[in-house]
Amino acid sequence: MLDGSRYFAEFPEENPDRVPLNPTVLCALVALEREISRIVKTEAKTEAQIEAAGDSVPCDSPNG
Repeated sequence: MLDGSRYFAEFPEENPDRVPLNPTVLCALVALEREISRIVKTEAKTEAQIEAAGDSVPCDSPNG
């Protein structure tokens, strides 16, 4: 694995100190993070509801 200085020598476009990110890109990343967070929270809530419902189903039932 390359250390930081060697990595950035190989991939200079990845160096965060080279050029600050464009404000438009930063705004898009914030919006994307917000949308993904909303989806992840919704899915986690749905999974918790499914698990809670599964706990109430007896093991000897046809569904369990």
